[in-house]
Amino acid sequence: MPPREKKGISLFLTLVKIWKAFTFIFGRKRTWFFFVVLALMQGIIAFGVTLAPGFFHDVLRIPIEKSMVVVFPMVAIGAAGAAIFVHNPKIKESWFLSIGMAAIGVPGFILSLLLLFGILSIQVMTVLICLYLSLLGFGVIVSMIASRTVIQKSISHNYVGTVFGANTILAAIFSAIFSPVAAGTEALLGYVNLMVLTGFVFTVGAVLLFLGGKRWKF
Repeated sequence: MPPREKKGISLFLTLVKIWKAFTFIFGRKRTWFFFVVLALMQGIIAFGVTLAPGFFHDVLRIPIEKSMVVVFPMVAIGAAGAAIFVHNPKIKESWFLSIGMAAIGVPGFILSLLLLFGILSIQVMTVLICLYLSLLGFGVIVSMIASRTVIQKSISHNYVGTVFGANTILAAIFSAIFSPVAAGTEALLGYVNLMVLTGFVFTVGAVLLFLGGKRWKF
């Protein structure tokens, strides 16, 4: 068989496996819920990374080359705290997601309103935003670890590689969508108004996740 035909068959079989993975996942309510959340959080990371340099430069007056010196350590602190917190066996997985979304949404919404109305000075807001970055890292990592743990518990060991491969594809799709959406929405609304909107959306999402978890009992 010519090499080109072998490659074509191999690609076809890979696509079949990916399709089977998606049908397997979406046939189980508990699995697909956390599967989508895991991929969605990676899209949210792309959303934030797209906006962060311009936000620090235009709103907080911190040069782009210096802003990353602030961003990465604070996010890392929150991520480390999340890695410790998420191993609490007394908390349900859906509650972890609610806590993660609330950690992103509620303080973000409050800080955006403070920026919008100019209640505090830029210096004070810079300190608060830096602290918020830790909550941001905490919220995203808590949600990702909890989702990944549920997926690993819910599926057979034979499907793990295929399922997480499918999740990588979905995460790449979300990232490819969220990054230009972030840039386009910022151009229309501005950084502060966009922060108000996203903070509100995440806060509502946290409430819906909590209620959904109680209804679906996970």
